[in-house]
Order: sequence, then C-alpha cells, then structure tokens
Amino acid sequence: MMVVRESPCQKLPELFVRTASLALVATALAVTLALPAQALLDESFESGFGAWQVLGDVMLEDTSITQQFGTAATQGDFHLVMSTLPNNVVDQGAPLGQAGAFSGTDAIAGAALEAALGIPAGDIDLMSVSGFPAIQGSGFYQEFTAVDNSTLSFEWNFMTNESTPTATYTDFLFWGITASGGGPLLQGGILMDTAQAAEFGPAPGVSPFGEETGYRTENATIAVGGAYRIVFGVVDVRDDNFTSGALLDNFQLVPEPSTALLILSGMFILAFVGRSPTREAVPAEQRA
Repeated sequence: MMVVRESPCQKLPELFVRTASLALVATALAVTLALPAQALLDESFESGFGAWQVLGDVMLEDTSITQQFGTAATQGDFHLVMSTLPNNVVDQGAPLGQAGAFSGTDAIAGAALEAALGIPAGDIDLMSVSGFPAIQGSGFYQEFTAVDNSTLSFEWNFMTNESTPTATYTDFLFWGITASGGGPLLQGGILMDTAQAAEFGPAPGVSPFGEETGYRTENATIAVGGAYRIVFGVVDVRDDNFTSGALLDNFQLVPEPSTALLILSGMFILAFVGRSPTREAVPAEQRA
C-alpha cells in the first residue's frame, strides 16, 4: 500500500515562493488602496455635464438627433459645444446669420472667465499671440485626481468666423491643469488660434462657422499624482464681431501601465501558488 507524504526538500522552495508571492500581492493591494480615485467624472457627456462646471455659452449636442455644426461626436452621441457668442447678437461672419448664443446664455467677459476658472487675472491675455486682450469667452472646468504618470487625452475641434490667418483678431481655444481649486497653469496652453496658417479648412455647409480644424486629439502626461483642476476656454480677441467656438469630447484619464501590471501579476502568482503542494508516493511500511 502506498501513502502520499510531502517531501521535506520541496517544502522550503514552496514556502519561499508562497511567501514572496503573498508579499507581492500585499504590495499590489497596498498600492491599489493608496491610489486616489482617478477619473474625469464624465468622459463623453452621455449623462449630461456630470461634475463639469460650465461658464457662458456652453451646451451639449446630441448628434444622433441633429448635427448643427455638421460634425458627429467622437465618443457616443453627445459632445460639448462652447462659443464666444453673446445673446441677442448676430455674428457678422456667420454664414447662417446665427442670432444669439447657441445655449441661450451669454459668453462672459475675459476677466470674469479667468476668475470663474480660477486662473490668475491677466493670464488669458498673456496667451494671446497678438498681444490684444480677450474680450469675452466661455469655458468649463472640473476637479479631478490622478496618480503618477497618468495619461490624459481628449478630442477638440476649433471653429471660427474670423478669416484665417489673422495677426490681429487672434481668437483662441485653450486648456490647462492647475492645482485643485485653481491657480496658475501647471501645464497646457493654446490648442489653436486664428493666427495659424494652413490649420483650417471649410466648415461643413450646415455649420454657423466658416472654418474649422476638424477633430484632433490632445495627449498629456501628468507626472506627479495629486488633486488638480482641469480648465478649458474659448475667447474672442480684440473685438466680438466674429465668433469662434469649439467642440470637445472623449476625455480619458489612464493610469501608468506598470500600476495595473503589478496588480495583475500579484493575482496571477497567488492563483499559481494556490495549487496543492507537490507530494510523493511512499510505501506504507516506511511511514513514520
């Protein structure tokens, strides 16, 4: 008759692997629990504005129903629209003679936009490549948290009724990341302005804008994790006779791949060492 008994020589390697694996899993769990909640709370506006705070002429368009700007959302059905239009004003440059703000809410003065976004006074004007001030605009922002080396991405389309390129009426679309609650831009800046040559093409025929860039993707790395604010704005520069605007969609915030890999590795090894220990057959008469 044969019985099964663990080999003493096999216990030590197994014990070592099991101990090391449990340590790896514990480390992965600790890293996971230490991570701040990471996400832009609404990534593609399918459930409304979510945690985004909006300022001025900002609205959501359901492109499955209508495409007022001739462009579909890049993720899902909805994208965000913002413009520099004040209410009850006909844009001189609008092909369709757009009268009033798209959302029904006025764009706000440049200084008021800075204050609402939490950007220091004068910082939007400093972005202007022509040196002329921002007259009015719209924007939106959100508080969020990120881990080290997270990748942020979003898609944008800048639209204008200025004749590009122009060295004077340099309307622009900008974005930035500040400390939580606001402050100077830690990263970001102008995404596009009307001073650029060869960046614009004709907007779709139904659009109230004459030119646009088309949707483009912006990627940025957040090197140091923490709590931040992300801000966006579009502004008229020098005058408000010709409107500019933007479409934005598909916000993503992805943690560094090594973080996820550490967690998955720990889970795999734990499953591997969870198997029954190796045993060897021993004759009954040799039992201790």
